[in-house]
Amino acid sequence: MKKTPEHSNNILNSLPTIVMLGILMLGFIFAALALPKLNIDTNDLSKRILRGGDKGITTQLDSELNDAIGFKNFSRNLWGVIEYQVFKEGRKGVLIGKEGWLYSDEEFIHFPNELSELDAKLEFMASTEATLKSYGSELIIALVPAKSRVYPEYLGRYEQPSYTLERYGRALERIQSANLNVVDLYTPLKEAKSTQPTFLRTDTHWTTFGAEVAAQTISKQIKETLTLQNLDGDRYQTTVLDSFQHSGDLLKFIPMGKYQNLGPIPDDMNKLSTEKVSSDDEQSASLGASLFGGATIPVTLIGTSYSANPLWNFEGALKVTLGADILNCADDGFGPIIPMKNYLESNELKETPPELVIWEIPERFLPVDYSEKNGKTPC
Repeated sequence: MKKTPEHSNNILNSLPTIVMLGILMLGFIFAALALPKLNIDTNDLSKRILRGGDKGITTQLDSELNDAIGFKNFSRNLWGVIEYQVFKEGRKGVLIGKEGWLYSDEEFIHFPNELSELDAKLEFMASTEATLKSYGSELIIALVPAKSRVYPEYLGRYEQPSYTLERYGRALERIQSANLNVVDLYTPLKEAKSTQPTFLRTDTHWTTFGAEVAAQTISKQIKETLTLQNLDGDRYQTTVLDSFQHSGDLLKFIPMGKYQNLGPIPDDMNKLSTEKVSSDDEQSASLGASLFGGATIPVTLIGTSYSANPLWNFEGALKVTLGADILNCADDGFGPIIPMKNYLESNELKETPPELVIWEIPERFLPVDYSEKNGKTPC
């Protein structure tokens, strides 16, 4: 008898249940075979079971079983392989695109209060600029687009929801309308990807090339719109230290253990180092400045892991393109608002205000409420 599409769909929908039952059966078999090997006193076990309410025995059994057969890890890793290979899915937190491209589900979340959150962010941006100007510091905002916006062609079965389509453009226009100096990074990152990838396949962040494109774009706008005294005074050089495979932050949502080679291939990356290129005279001057209380670092960088993580070398790329030293006060895990709030209250700003503050803000954090989050200034 020929199977109908409905019949085929029913089988496919039942497959996860069938697989999980199979894994459970294997677990029972492995557990039965492993019980004689467990380091548990059976007389004591019987007494504790009869007493009841002893959670310690459950923990001990779980630990002993996992040590003996590793079934918990085995089942988790096996299910990770099946999820990815059969269903093209991972754990909550990741969306599986085409050709090994992974996307954070944070970029697709619906925020009912998105417009009011944007209003609150704009108000804070304006007050931040006013505070910095009172210290004699200029502000420039770098708006980082979502990875799915720059690389929609690898989304596969997914597509950008209607409620996210206008997010970047709306924010950019509103910030510009508030007469704040903001850099559009979407256009250059999208155009540059024909040369090299500007975002990593297995990570939410940009590549070192993407960070370099962003730094060049920001520096160009700074030099076109602001008159600053301490730029282009130093020369920095970036060198490649090593090549390695980077397992992006999205791979943690596809746990496969020792079978990870069956999942998406990690990204190839270069480890970069950016150092100041100084003559002997400059080195002597630098030593004198350090001994007798040298000059203020002219640029401060505030932002998220796009700026804080040295892997992308965004700070280094800015040093090269601006020709100036940078104090990096970006933080990882708190979004763009908390690091700025902490910096505005810091001694770094009050005692040694810079000429310029670069504030990196990823698009996907614009609708997020940070009113109850706390962090510390890492600079």
